[in-house]
Amino acid sequence: MNKAQMVYKLKQLGHNQAKIADIFIGNKEFHRAEIAKTKHIMYENFAELLEHWLEEETAEIIETI
Repeated sequence: MNKAQMVYKLKQLGHNQAKIADIFIGNKEFHRAEIAKTKHIMYENFAELLEHWLEEETAEIIETI
């Protein structure tokens, strides 16, 4: 799996958690919705961090060449 695929997968997981939160809100399961919202934020933030980290790592490798 390349870096673009990893970032895409994390963003997809975040999107899924947002949809799950909407379903829980519709079912008036607010505690579970809050957990899904937290997971959504976690996946989105981790995807952003991973993307940035992989860009830095690639830049460092190129500098050493």
